Amino acid sequence: MDDDSVQRPASAYRITEGVSEVNSGGTVRVMPGTYLEEVTISKSVNLLGNTSGVMVNNDRIINPSTYAITVNGTGITATIIGFRLTSGSRGIDLTNGTAVVHGNTIDNITTAFYVNNASGVTLTAYANNVSSFTTGIGSSPSASVNARHNWWGAINPSAVATDAYD
Repeated sequence: MDDDSVQRPASAYRITEGVSEVNSGGTVRVMPGTYLEEVTISKSVNLLGNTSGVMVNNDRIINPSTYAITVNGTGITATIIGFRLTSGSRGIDLTNGTAVVHGNTIDNITTAFYVNNASGVTLTAYANNVSSFTTGIGSSPSASVNARHNWWGAINPSAVATDAYD
C-alpha cells in the first residue's frame, strides 16, 4: 500500500485497511498477492494494482466470497486499475457514486458489473478483460453505464438478454 504515509509489507495488510487509512482523494497501491476479502470503498480513492499494462497470473487477485469491490458513497469517485477479480457473485458492485474501472481481469464471476438504480450513479469501464460470467452488466434504466472497449469472452451460454457487449 502507498498512501504517502503508511507502509506495510503485503503479507501484513488487507486492501480494506489501506482504503480505510488513505485520505479522501488519495491512492492505495496494492502489492502482488491474493487477497481473500471483499473491498468496500466509501470515499473518493484511486485503487491501483498492476499498472504496467501487462497482467501476470496470480498478480493482484481479489477473491471474495460475494462481491469483490463495492463502491458506495454519495458524490465519490473510485478509480480501480490493474486487478484480477475472480470468483464470487459480483466483480464491481456500484451502489452509489462513480466508478472508473479499467485494465482489470474479471473472470469466474456471476455478474461482472452491477450498477444500482440510484440517480447519479455512473460506471465507466474500459480496457477490461471479462470472461466466464453469466451477466456482463446488471443495471437499471436510471443508471449511467459506459462499457465500451472491453473484451467480453467465454460467456456462459445461459446468459440473459440484458447483457451488454461491445
